[in-house]
Amino acid sequence: MPSIFIYNDIDRKEKPISKFPDIYDRINSTGVYLDYKDYKINKYAPGTAVLQTPFFLTAYFLTKSEGQNIDIYNDNFQKSIFFSAVFYLFLSLVFLRKLLELSDIKRTVIVIIQLLIIFSTSIIHYTNYDPGFSHVYSFFAITSFMYFVKAYFVNRREKYLLLSFLLLGLIFLIRNINILIILFVPFLSGSSKDLADTLE
Repeated sequence: MPSIFIYNDIDRKEKPISKFPDIYDRINSTGVYLDYKDYKINKYAPGTAVLQTPFFLTAYFLTKSEGQNIDIYNDNFQKSIFFSAVFYLFLSLVFLRKLLELSDIKRTVIVIIQLLIIFSTSIIHYTNYDPGFSHVYSFFAITSFMYFVKAYFVNRREKYLLLSFLLLGLIFLIRNINILIILFVPFLSGSSKDLADTLE
């Protein structure tokens, strides 16, 4: 996002990097970029940035309207990523509740599970201290994917299947290895018969 909206350096070819060393110092010093032929390639998948974009743009236009320097270390940008993580954590818990309700889990048990996930895992750390990391966004995408897959097996509505495919693509964009979540689909089907009927 900074490359596109702030620094205008999305084309990270070696010649312009050499020509404008001051502009590209941030690229050469972060350790995020790898050399590939004449280009600098970001080694991380773009899915986290895709989900953060609405919050980033809010900070961008707010900072611009206040007449402040557009700098990613500006307080508005730092807060926007934190609020982004909180937002997706909240959505994750909503989809988790909906998923567990489809499995006929009691409401009190669901609340206990939600609290345990928040306070007994590292998700709270990645919301408070490392909100720019992909963990909260993976939690959201995977939880919502599992809900829509389960909802499709229960209701057989095509919109749930379509949303499942869209979320599976997003899961891959956030962190490529997360695509392994597709191996859990048979466990969400309810029975081997329901799974076989769907594959037909």
